[in-house]
Amino acid sequence: MSDNTHIEWSDATWNPIWARNRDGLPNITNGGWACVRVSLGCEHCYAETINQRLGTGLDYTVGGMAQGEPYLDEGALMQPLHWRKSRRIFAGSMTDLFGPWVRWEWLDRIFAVAALAKFHTLLFLTKRPELGRAYLCDPGTRGRIADLVATWPVVPEMLRDDLARSIRGEEGTAHGPW
Repeated sequence: MSDNTHIEWSDATWNPIWARNRDGLPNITNGGWACVRVSLGCEHCYAETINQRLGTGLDYTVGGMAQGEPYLDEGALMQPLHWRKSRRIFAGSMTDLFGPWVRWEWLDRIFAVAALAKFHTLLFLTKRPELGRAYLCDPGTRGRIADLVATWPVVPEMLRDDLARSIRGEEGTAHGPW
């Protein structure tokens, strides 16, 4: 993740999903990213090039994914909450957050951070809109995210209930609609 970026429509990038090599192969760095090319729009993927040079070294293919192990990086997850200046943040710039390798529990935590970071504008892009729609339209998604916010130690206790009600879409909350 980066506090500055050369992506002209974004001020920062945020990558809470990382990957490590599965088969004991050495990482080029302490970690990297994983993805699988899914369309012609992925043909010249900058993230794959960066990952090959500075990350796991794996291709963004089904075979590369089989050699990698994606995970939610807890330190990276909380990064937007530490940035005090408002930013336009490209979430998941090195992978597709709605890829089938991203667990819904991870997405719940990512969207809980997004809900807490109201002072930022988070940009979620995907080449897999059907998976994004399935997650976002699932009847349980808002409730799971609200439950996380209501119990998460990073949220001040006096705000937890009100934020959770806001995420659930309940009326009369000080924080307005999610």
